[in-house]
Amino acid sequence: DEFELNDIATVQHNPESQPGIKHLSHITKTIRQHDIRCLFYNEGENSRLISALQEQTSVTAQTLNPAGIGLNESEETWFTIMESLASDISTCLNN
Repeated sequence: DEFELNDIATVQHNPESQPGIKHLSHITKTIRQHDIRCLFYNEGENSRLISALQEQTSVTAQTLNPAGIGLNESEETWFTIMESLASDISTCLNN
């Protein structure tokens, strides 16, 4: 409530299978029903699913990298990850 963000749903997808039409339809309906503007997903997740949702709705999608994949580990890594997450979330919500 402090940041006025609403977590409507979390979708976990099995990377070894594609979502069915019924599942995709349910997610699309949820996005439209709740006027979801921004969809966050972890780096490496199913880009086909994300692309399909963007084609079917007006949702903006933003990759998040909470594990710091690809970053060189240093004393500043945690701060770099947190700044990147804040920037990515802000960018998506302000589109």
